[in-house]
Amino acid sequence: MGRFEFFLVFVLVPFTLTRNTYAQGQPEPVLNIFHANGLQGAADQNGKQIIPPKYDELGWSEGFQDFNNGIIGYRIGQKWGLISASDEIITAPLYNNIAPASLNLLIASKKGNFSG
Repeated sequence: MGRFEFFLVFVLVPFTLTRNTYAQGQPEPVLNIFHANGLQGAADQNGKQIIPPKYDELGWSEGFQDFNNGIIGYRIGQKWGLISASDEIITAPLYNNIAPASLNLLIASKKGNFSG
């Protein structure tokens, strides 16, 4: 039997998890990713730091840098986690890949050693 190197973990992110009202018709805040000392953070349209530059990368493992329902991925080392637009950690960096599938569904993968 072959060995599977990855398995998919479907992470549902309900609107209430972000404690925001983006799903109720209010626009998401516009945050711009910036670089400082080799790390990334996010600032609002006025340049005010909202997410300090403490992450290797902000965005998604596929290279996109858009917030999805007030949430964005962050990478520390080789692992990805989730953070809110208000700088609240939602998940620890546990995933090899993470990307949005829709407004409130994310697809994440974790490396594993499973055989069938």
